[in-house]
Amino acid sequence: MTNARVRSTVQVGTVLRALLRRTVPVIAAVSLTSCLGAGDWAENIGIGSDGVGDSHFVNLGDRTASDGDYSSALTFYRQALDANPGRISAMIGMGRSFEGLGQFGRAERSLRPVLEREPDNEEAALLLGRVLLQQDRPQEALELFDRVRRNNPSQLRAYLGAGVALDSMGNHLQAQDAYRAGLEIDPVHLSLLNNMALSLAFSGRSDEAIGILRELVSDPSSSSKVVRNLALIYVLADRRDAAAATLATYLPSADVADELAYLDYLSRNRRSL
Repeated sequence: MTNARVRSTVQVGTVLRALLRRTVPVIAAVSLTSCLGAGDWAENIGIGSDGVGDSHFVNLGDRTASDGDYSSALTFYRQALDANPGRISAMIGMGRSFEGLGQFGRAERSLRPVLEREPDNEEAALLLGRVLLQQDRPQEALELFDRVRRNNPSQLRAYLGAGVALDSMGNHLQAQDAYRAGLEIDPVHLSLLNNMALSLAFSGRSDEAIGILRELVSDPSSSSKVVRNLALIYVLADRRDAAAATLATYLPSADVADELAYLDYLSRNRRSL
């Protein structure tokens, strides 16, 4: 790999990991792995190969995790595992809770045994892929997302995750192919559209990216995440005034400068590494 290619990969990966720690969807994971909206990864919580007869503790863990109380959720999942050490749903719940707490190594250690027992467990693979992205291990994450896509070609979270992994490695054209494949299944999928726009911006096609997000922003049901992504793309395109005007549509004027400074930081960091 050339030095220029290494710099490009590090630059994009830095921006994506920073986004993951924000509310921007791109990733999921998004986006980009924050870019991956939480709702896209929260389907079928607590449903594992041990079926719908999950213990009372797993149900309590799922409920508290859905409220964002991951520490309490871990307590309940541990109680479930004390009663049944092989309970898949509790192991996945622990992985998700550790991820929510930012303890990605512990999340991985909770999820690996699930895939050792059940290599095709879709929920564990998707969640572990997201955790690996957070640890800057996109190639390993991509292998998991590709496995899910092969087993379930209609699983949109796998297309989303694959795109984020490819973008993190600087393979933007391949990432856009993954997003497009998902959009063929669901043309109005918000996270796929968000990530497609960011990927286009990363590859220098800012006008196309802005066109996608401006259309989304015009939808009354659109969220502030879309507006923030549009502002980020304006910053990446050296259109700082447009970024500030975009942020002002949903942020108090006193907060616009702080958010714009953060987006400026991402842009400068991406270009300087």
